[in-house]
Amino acid sequence: MNERTVAKRGADFDADSFLNELFQYQKTGSRVFRCYKKDKQLKPTLLRRYDEFGFDENEHGMIAYEETVLKLFSKYCSNDLPSILTPLDFVAYAQHFGVPTRLIDWSFDPFCSLFFSINRPLEADDTGYYLAMANIETNMYFENIFTGVFQPMLSQEVTRTNFPLINEYVYFVQKVLSLDFNVASESIKTHQSKLSKDTLQRLKDYLDDESTSRKHKLFFCTCNDSNTRIIAQSGLFQIPRSFIDASGKDCIDQNVIEACETKYIIDKSVVESLLECLKKLGITKPKLFPDIVSKCQFIFESNPFDLL
Repeated sequence: MNERTVAKRGADFDADSFLNELFQYQKTGSRVFRCYKKDKQLKPTLLRRYDEFGFDENEHGMIAYEETVLKLFSKYCSNDLPSILTPLDFVAYAQHFGVPTRLIDWSFDPFCSLFFSINRPLEADDTGYYLAMANIETNMYFENIFTGVFQPMLSQEVTRTNFPLINEYVYFVQKVLSLDFNVASESIKTHQSKLSKDTLQRLKDYLDDESTSRKHKLFFCTCNDSNTRIIAQSGLFQIPRSFIDASGKDCIDQNVIEACETKYIIDKSVVESLLECLKKLGITKPKLFPDIVSKCQFIFESNPFDLL
């Protein structure tokens, strides 16, 4: 992965050059972005929370943990959700309201991601302000893969013992995303009742290319614009295809690092000027979190005389 440091005016790569470069990449529509302040933030919230509990580090435990918290989300929040959802819509709602899932947030808008990187001061264990950029054309990318493949369901169908949306999601992440080149030719046929012929062929082509290049491909997917935050943040998700590698070690953050084209390292000296530029572009917390709870929280946390 290429590394570029954004430094103060007069440097080889200053803030103006950085913003211009991001705009050029944004115009291509083929680049996606994620902010972070330490490598572990390249992992999904599911694994970070799992580690905090000190549970045994194994894939079966992580899968069980995700399924359990999603069932709790169903139990307590089904009546607060839209009437019809696809499995990914359902999990995206859980993710955006704080439930730990395996979904990793990325954005087609580099300026949204940049805002999330620099809008808060570094904490003691942070190592810097970073922005990762990946090319969806060299990874796996599907638009609304659950739409027209897995039937949307009424959220009211969920009961204490019936979790159809979760069952479809778990089927996809465990049975389909876990495919690799060695088993794809035989196993991919078993999913014909769930996935379209075109989707299966694209998956196989991706896996063939992965085998030839010997380079892991990240899986990116958009979902329906059913969530105002996803719309405001030009969001999409990376769904990790496995939690651990063959040796039993965490592999998600390393897979991201190896698959990304560029890592931008943002010097502290340019943070204030970048934030001012983002404000002029309309990239602010109320815009990126348009629900009323988030807007009221923003008012609570701010000096009101600075807002008017």
